[in-house]
Amino acid sequence: MEDPAVSPRADARDALAACALCALLAGAAAGGTAAEPREPRRTAAAPQASRTAPGAAQAPQWAAAAPQAPRRVAAPDTAAQTSEQAWTRARALADRQRYDDAGAVIRRALGRAPDDTDLLWLEAGVEGWAGRHRVAVALYERLVERHPEMARDLRKDLAAERLAAGDVTGALRDLDLRLEEAPEDLDARALRAEALSQADRLAEAIAEYDRLLAASPDDPDLARARARDLGWMGRHREAIAAYGALLERNPRDEEARLGLAQNENWAGNHRVAARLFEAMLADGRSDPEIFKGLAYARYWSGRPDLARPVLNVYRAREPDDLEGRELDAMLEREWSTGALAGYERSDDTDALRVMTTTLEYRFAPGERTMLSALWRRDDLKDPGGFLHAVRGGVRVDRLWSDAWSGRAAALYLDPGRGRDADAIGEAALIHRPLDRLRIELGVAKDLVLTRTSLARNLRVRQGAAAVEWRAGDRLTLRAGERLQLYSDANRQSRFSAGARQVVRSSRRLEAALTFDGDYLRSHRDLDDGYYDPAWYVEFGPGAEFAWKPRDGWTLGLVARTGWQHEKGSSSDPRYDLTATVELPLGRRLGLGLEGERSSSNLSTASGFEQKRWAAYLSTRF
Repeated sequence: MEDPAVSPRADARDALAACALCALLAGAAAGGTAAEPREPRRTAAAPQASRTAPGAAQAPQWAAAAPQAPRRVAAPDTAAQTSEQAWTRARALADRQRYDDAGAVIRRALGRAPDDTDLLWLEAGVEGWAGRHRVAVALYERLVERHPEMARDLRKDLAAERLAAGDVTGALRDLDLRLEEAPEDLDARALRAEALSQADRLAEAIAEYDRLLAASPDDPDLARARARDLGWMGRHREAIAAYGALLERNPRDEEARLGLAQNENWAGNHRVAARLFEAMLADGRSDPEIFKGLAYARYWSGRPDLARPVLNVYRAREPDDLEGRELDAMLEREWSTGALAGYERSDDTDALRVMTTTLEYRFAPGERTMLSALWRRDDLKDPGGFLHAVRGGVRVDRLWSDAWSGRAAALYLDPGRGRDADAIGEAALIHRPLDRLRIELGVAKDLVLTRTSLARNLRVRQGAAAVEWRAGDRLTLRAGERLQLYSDANRQSRFSAGARQVVRSSRRLEAALTFDGDYLRSHRDLDDGYYDPAWYVEFGPGAEFAWKPRDGWTLGLVARTGWQHEKGSSSDPRYDLTATVELPLGRRLGLGLEGERSSSNLSTASGFEQKRWAAYLSTRF
């Protein structure tokens, strides 16, 4: 239940992009004057052709600018008068959002005057306002083909419909042509900035918005779009400042309130974000994005029990939303009745093979408690023989508040070969005084997982402390200390530290650079089967990638390299490469696969290089 290094922005993009498109067009068409704040989804399905938008019933401007095809004037014939009346009637219906009725009026009039360009233009616009953007694109393209003299004037409206239909490349092509023809067209520049945003060319989009705002510094639509793109780039602090400036000018700017809450959430300030989302709901706002944002804020702040009711409201209204489905799946996987079965095998360069079978059944007796029944068998084989150990027991995970949670496990251990049974387990307490800060303390008792150590019936008692701090929007720092006391009277301490910097985050891909280091120190070298050097150190850089090629699928790759050095030996290069696959098998089953190869002395208890693979099958009931 870790915070994301940078929040997923993709669904917010889908929810706001069409609205921003309408707002930018309206603001730019008005010459950069301030516009009234809009509800984020009010115009989401109706990106409007700039010259024929509902509410501005006027003749297409290309007609006034084309002497060879003037608008109808005095003494029209009967057919012309009928077409003029049909245009006015259809436009009035479209202004009242009666798009199908408007289309019917236009089609009847075109039956009498099939080449009336005013009606053909309006027909394409009405289809776009109705949300049938692909149809609108086809109509505009047909109109340009039949009347190439209109191409210059139709180009911007065609680009808007291409963008709304998902053809970002085509929209940018048309807009670049339009701006070659009319560089002063701020309407087209605003639309091009939106297209750059949707093309994930965010740096270019922000540069375009900066130029537009230099010409129209008080335009709230442009300022909101720029702030939105800052958030999509992961520059959340700048986005928060930009939205704050908008709210200083207009405290009732509801889009800015939503954007501020979203960026506080993505920046890791989940409790602050939750209060902002709740304030919007208390004010009577009902935008679905508010419910989704609040659900994620609660989940990321460690309160899945509070996330579920809000998510249910959102899912009822937006059942097909990708991020809503993803959060639902995470809550189901972590906090619902289910089972997991797994098998893992590792081989090290000292000919030790460890084969592990695990079974787990979990159920939630309450909103804040999860109980799990656990069973595990370890089979260990090396040239010295074969041994196995079996353990079974229960674990409880508990949430007390936003700041406190914990877990505990009690297990019965059968070490095999007639040796006395034992009790092992763990307990951990997690404190989050701030959203960005996580402190964990834990104790445990376990067996030492090598064949030699198991043959000597060794146990290890552990105490650990760890701190994780999200130092920036994309930077996370961590440090931890672990003390290990072995039943052969040996002891060890291990200090670990690391940093993780997200360098790329989008709907489908996240990439991060890391730097990690470990220092292990042993009291004595007893050769009891586990790795116990006088001291050992390793450090080096790494990279992490997570790719989601489709809904429910995740492909991960973690690569680390660097140096390792043990007292009394030379320094050697080290590497670690881990690949993971997670994919759904229908609605209730999930499959996880892992593979690892590592030369680190810390990758196994025995201190040798290893190769490892694992497979897990999970289900929920």
